[in-house]
Amino acid sequence: MADAQPALFSADMLANPYPIYQAMRSADPMYWEPALNGWACTSYEDIVQCLSHPDLSVERVRHMPGWVESEAQDLEPLLHTLESMMLFADGARHQRLRGLVSKVFTPRAVERMGTHIQEIVDRYLDEVEGKPTMDVLADLANPLPTTVIAEMLGVPAEDRVAFKRWSDDFALAFANMQTTAEQNEEILSSVVEMTRYFRPLVVQLRENPRDDLLSGFALAENNGDRLTTEELFANVILILVAGHETTTNLIGNGTWALLQHPEQLRAVREDPTLLHSAMEELLRFDSPVQFTARLAMKDATIREHTVQEGQVTILILGAANRDPAEFVDPDTLDIRRERNRHVAFGHGHHFCLGAVLARMEGQAAFSSLQRRFPDMRLADNPPKYRANFNLRGLESLVVAI
Repeated sequence: MADAQPALFSADMLANPYPIYQAMRSADPMYWEPALNGWACTSYEDIVQCLSHPDLSVERVRHMPGWVESEAQDLEPLLHTLESMMLFADGARHQRLRGLVSKVFTPRAVERMGTHIQEIVDRYLDEVEGKPTMDVLADLANPLPTTVIAEMLGVPAEDRVAFKRWSDDFALAFANMQTTAEQNEEILSSVVEMTRYFRPLVVQLRENPRDDLLSGFALAENNGDRLTTEELFANVILILVAGHETTTNLIGNGTWALLQHPEQLRAVREDPTLLHSAMEELLRFDSPVQFTARLAMKDATIREHTVQEGQVTILILGAANRDPAEFVDPDTLDIRRERNRHVAFGHGHHFCLGAVLARMEGQAAFSSLQRRFPDMRLADNPPKYRANFNLRGLESLVVAI
């Protein structure tokens, strides 16, 4: 696999990682990658197995390759916050955290937002109506999920700029399997600010709750057990990052994919009933989250390889979603695809809690763009992807409307 190693985390991989994934999978679907200091897994079958393997854990915060540490840098507050997220909890701890969060962040609570989500989409598109161009990212894909999740949480308007900055800083922690010392300082600064913000707020909401998710999280309990303040703000930040970054990338990547395949775009315009299958295909074709990881709690056999206790396996979800062993013509965008068991939202116990919300926002955005701007086309040079290998998304997407 020495041939594939130089391409990992390169400009070529940012522009289009899928040929690189294919080369990796063709040479060996699972192999030890020195650039990651872990196993790299690109097979759909193997990744699904790993996502549900009882001996492979998400409790990997202190074992991820590439964390920059020095004597002058105390990462403990950051690591503690990450470990308080249900994303990095397994077993009884995960059941407890997810159970408490799920009491409030329910599909029913999300579905009640349906009409309002459409109103928010319409409001943003009203602002560009009559203009020659719009930036799909700046004018819709970025502000939409931020506004939706902020309103659901009950974040006051005057605090949303700070929440967005905290979310952006934490997104760095999920970026490229590694962070720089400067980025760690930004993330740590946000941890301190969040702590100062949330401690008095949790006390206030428990005494005087409002009709919002923050109050719901503050009051949620199972047999007298509640989220601690640290657990509350860690999982709120997780919901912010997951709810903003991934949905923004879904709308941006999906719109760009449709523009590159005019026959598929035309089919969605002419037959809105295809929107559901189109949504799943866009999630598969250019996944908003490209990889996740698992830590071996004891020796585990995957394929013919032994993942030793303490070793990390990088599960490349974007590669799984283009695996020809699972998907017919995987590099072809087919909005009518019938068999589409993609892993864009993960698999198993850690399946994305916000999948219903992401799909709802994505469908509202795609349907509204096609309905209101039926002649939409690329108006600028082909867009560039942001320097984030994991949360894959465009910097901008300027279209003529």
